[in-house]
Amino acid sequence: QSEPHDNDVRHLAARLTRKGDGADITLSTGMTWHEVDDTLDATVGAGGFGVASPSLFKDERAYRLWDSEARIDGGWGRWRWLIGLSHVEARQDATSQLQSFTGPTLIIDDNRRETHETALFGDVSIPLGRSWNLDAGARLFRSSTTETHRLLAGPATTRRNRTGITPSVALSWKPRPNELIFIRYASAY
Repeated sequence: QSEPHDNDVRHLAARLTRKGDGADITLSTGMTWHEVDDTLDATVGAGGFGVASPSLFKDERAYRLWDSEARIDGGWGRWRWLIGLSHVEARQDATSQLQSFTGPTLIIDDNRRETHETALFGDVSIPLGRSWNLDAGARLFRSSTTETHRLLAGPATTRRNRTGITPSVALSWKPRPNELIFIRYASAY
């Protein structure tokens, strides 16, 4: 029996930049659609799910991602700086089912997840002499995730909200024009 696999990805993006005397402004956005569908032979090994005469395992997944960012960057003398705002919305839908030659279809997993995040970020780069540079920055974020599993007993939903700050600092040394040595500390959420 054939086991078809379908994997489709579509992506659109746009970017606008305005170069200025003291600062540059950049606006960007992107949208991605990704669908993955698999159909697998379940005649061997799927009996443990309690389906009489299992025939096919179908796994369908859909992902959506929209991200946008606005940033402004410039300098004060030899110092460089950047500030920005970003927003991401992501959605994931996943369904797995086991079909039978003789009975009803069994839904093994039916999951929906939505995530929204907005962040304010900034960075400053300070030259320390001719070949040393100090970079410091931070990202303040607020995110929320809602996940729903559709179960036989009814839907089960969990929600999680997070707010935090992720700092970063780096010290770099450029002993020659084509060489860079650096040490960096960064925290992720």
